[in-house]
Amino acid sequence: MFARYRGTTFLVDPVLSYGGYPGGAENRFTFADLPERIDHLLITHNHQDHMLFETLLRIRHRVGRVLVPKSTNATLVDPGLGGILRRLGFTDVVEVDDLETLSCGSAEVVALPFLGEHGDLRIRAKTGWLLRFGERSLLFAADSTNISPTMYTKVADLIGPVDTVFIGMESIGAAASWIYGPLYGEPLDRRTDQSRRLNGSNFPQARDIVDALEPSAVYVYAMGLEPWMGVVMAIDYDESHPAIVDSDLLVRHVRDKGGTAERLHLRRTLRL
Repeated sequence: MFARYRGTTFLVDPVLSYGGYPGGAENRFTFADLPERIDHLLITHNHQDHMLFETLLRIRHRVGRVLVPKSTNATLVDPGLGGILRRLGFTDVVEVDDLETLSCGSAEVVALPFLGEHGDLRIRAKTGWLLRFGERSLLFAADSTNISPTMYTKVADLIGPVDTVFIGMESIGAAASWIYGPLYGEPLDRRTDQSRRLNGSNFPQARDIVDALEPSAVYVYAMGLEPWMGVVMAIDYDESHPAIVDSDLLVRHVRDKGGTAERLHLRRTLRL
């Protein structure tokens, strides 16, 4: 996701396409679409569909400051993202804790709590980014799972209504071993592995986030629908897939309330 406000540029969780894919090739963003200077690079969490080294290495010479969530102990399961990015060659990296606010040019950036989607492991290096552009606000919630509706009610009390929400809805995620298996001392039994999936919000959970924050527009994103994401996420979507069903329900819910809603795919430019 790329955003620009009064000359200041923001890039959130960049995963840019490669060439050679049939269908929709002309309707996608590539490295050629990026400006020469990216003032602020924002990373929500350390999963490969949000923090892809192949993309990061290609853009590091363009990036000014990088904002990342702060980890708890910089353990193997929750490594410090600041240290990783500095090793990759990024020089100005800021680790941000929940509810911290930073000035970024004429905009403000607030780190919001990000629950779930990490197999119930003790992982703190994850955040949703709230961007305030004057009187307008955008939330990039990534794959946040609403396992605590009370928390979102309290967050809404703190930050007020949000104009636009971007949220992922991979409601049936991979089993915990898909990413974290090598970090366990012994293989997980199947029951444990399947019970600790990397789930994003389903429809009721996403609906409660939306109802708490009261946005006028909601966009479901980061679903891995694009062809170049196949090797990263290995998901085979069809109309009956729970993530498609859940996101369709959320889009309908928002539209029924008079808002704007869409599940994003390939290339989309929005004026907010």
